[in-house]
Amino acid sequence: MTTRKQTEIWLLGHSVPTITGAKLPSRGDVLRLFFYAHKEEKKTVQQSAAEAANEVLDFWTRARIPTIAETSVRRKINGLFDEWKILSKSKNNSGVTPAKKQKTFQESLPDLLDISHSDALTLMTIPEDKEFLLAQQEKGRRGSMAGLDKKLKESVCRRESSLSRSRQQTPKGRDGELESSSSESSSPANAANTSTSSSDAGVASPPKRLRTRGTKSVLSPDLVGALDRTGVSSRQALRIVAAMTSSLGHDPQELVLNPESIRQARAKYRSTLAKDIKETFSPLTPLTVHWDGKILLRTMALAPKTRHPCHRRRSGEAPRSPETALRNW
Repeated sequence: MTTRKQTEIWLLGHSVPTITGAKLPSRGDVLRLFFYAHKEEKKTVQQSAAEAANEVLDFWTRARIPTIAETSVRRKINGLFDEWKILSKSKNNSGVTPAKKQKTFQESLPDLLDISHSDALTLMTIPEDKEFLLAQQEKGRRGSMAGLDKKLKESVCRRESSLSRSRQQTPKGRDGELESSSSESSSPANAANTSTSSSDAGVASPPKRLRTRGTKSVLSPDLVGALDRTGVSSRQALRIVAAMTSSLGHDPQELVLNPESIRQARAKYRSTLAKDIKETFSPLTPLTVHWDGKILLRTMALAPKTRHPCHRRRSGEAPRSPETALRNW
């Protein structure tokens, strides 16, 4: 038999199947609702967060306060659960820091789990609703929701009945325009429905101009060779070439200019240059060989009898020893 003590949740008390009261849900209310779905109904963390998010959004909808998206609400609830889970790992720790963190978390449970839209105060038109939201965001969630606003309900009913009568009396060709206007007045979130309705009514949207890629190339072999000799990178070369073409009166959008095209042009230029050098190279002419004197000294130290340095000798001059040649080199 399971007792209430065994089902009690650390720092939260007992879980609840639904949120009650006349205030917007607090952090503690949402966590207790989350744990009821997670512990009692054996649902996953994501399923429990989704169920809690739906009920929280229902509360905020009844208060006529714009909210963030449902996915963002679920993310907030998951973050709240992660915060509780991290603290629960140190619940048996008697240190000062864990106790302070637990106290801070427990004091924040009665505060509002704020899921209001960033522009909620701008989107809301009724002053009382704005004051209620600001009061709920205070410490302790001052204020509460009253009963059903009969005047507001009658106003909404009159508007809906007026729209239904207008649909019946309006010719078939104007149904799309009426639906478009009604969707605009009902909610800003129905912008997609508005565009669909207007297109059904025969209102053609202006064609969108597709962005075309440039086709003109300005990377000549001389320009690519100059970029290689100066040692600039492909990204730096892109800025230089774009500024140069713009100063000459060309539109850079019409040109093939990007780091990859410059890199390919430079690789092609180097390959062509290497091929030309191989084809024009003639080994039949006298060649000059250069090497480092330090390497030569190390070579002579390894095999002084078999390896001798090459040195230049004037005509009629007597041969010199390797040591003399190195000393006068």
